[in-house]
Amino acid sequence: MKLNPFIAFVMPVWACLLHPANVMAEEQVRVLVPPFESQGYLGENVANVLGFQLLGTLSDVDKNTSGVIIFGTQPLKTFSEESAIERALNLTNLAHLVIWGKAYSFSDGVGIQANLSFTPFRLKDANRKHREIWTIHVPSGESIVELKVDLPRQSYSFPAILLSPEAVSQFEKIFEKLVIFGDPALTKQVGTMAGAFRAYQYLPDRAEIESNGVRGWVRLPLGWASQSVVSSFSAAYIRLLRGDWLGAEMLLENIVQSENLNAEIRIDISLLLGLTREMQGKSGVSQFLTAVNENEFDVSAIKYLIMGRVADIMRASEKSDARDEAYGQLVQDLGEYAFLFSGDDEWFRDVGTAASLLKP
Repeated sequence: MKLNPFIAFVMPVWACLLHPANVMAEEQVRVLVPPFESQGYLGENVANVLGFQLLGTLSDVDKNTSGVIIFGTQPLKTFSEESAIERALNLTNLAHLVIWGKAYSFSDGVGIQANLSFTPFRLKDANRKHREIWTIHVPSGESIVELKVDLPRQSYSFPAILLSPEAVSQFEKIFEKLVIFGDPALTKQVGTMAGAFRAYQYLPDRAEIESNGVRGWVRLPLGWASQSVVSSFSAAYIRLLRGDWLGAEMLLENIVQSENLNAEIRIDISLLLGLTREMQGKSGVSQFLTAVNENEFDVSAIKYLIMGRVADIMRASEKSDARDEAYGQLVQDLGEYAFLFSGDDEWFRDVGTAASLLKP
């Protein structure tokens, strides 16, 4: 069954905005979820399931940012990351991330093969602070040595997941059933969903929204916010881009024990957990070491570990045992993992300079 026209014609502009005030925030983190490749309208329904799972993870973080989920309506031209990014960079979308993939119908459910990709707009968006880029400044006389690391990877392929047929079918005509009530108890109807909408807060079975000039509460379908590894991991990245370190840490902690994870995702969960702790003024080295132990040839993991060593030195008191120990670990790591970097690698050279400046 074809989806409601609300999705088909309004959603491409913008889908759902969560923000702390009635005035739209200057910054946005935009995520495109186009229809998954499939037979019939299954791909549209699957995209809406994942999109709604993401909506349930958006939260106010007092960072003057908004999370925006864009529900696409047209399948990708080709099943490829290039096509997904091209669609995300369309001027009506301008998304920082895109979730795309394939959906298959089975007798006992719907199989999903999902991917998450960052677009060049993440770094080129002049209206957004690049909070996810970890930067350390090491004083050098009247100047500084600046060390930076970006996110570990630019794309992910998730292990296949299975959704129940009920979880998918209930999203076929969801929006035409959403009545707006004037109170959280859902007793007095004040309007109906029409056109784009803004969401202010979510409860397990209802949400406060504004649509068609009316603000109130709507009842959500059963199981609407059940989470998957795809939505939880993607939502953690949204929170990272918004500077919601504690929120990202909570989501990552929830999925770190999941069995259905591949090696790259396991490594990056550890790296991102360490990053959230560093951004909160705590050491993330133990998490970085977990990632390195998974794959000591992963350059991103080594970079995060070395940055963690530098941060530990700078956090420690002058002429303390903790500082001496952290410096010794830094020197050891620089020697042990130098073979992973070319002789003219600028980042590794700058780390060497910083190490000489931090020597006790």
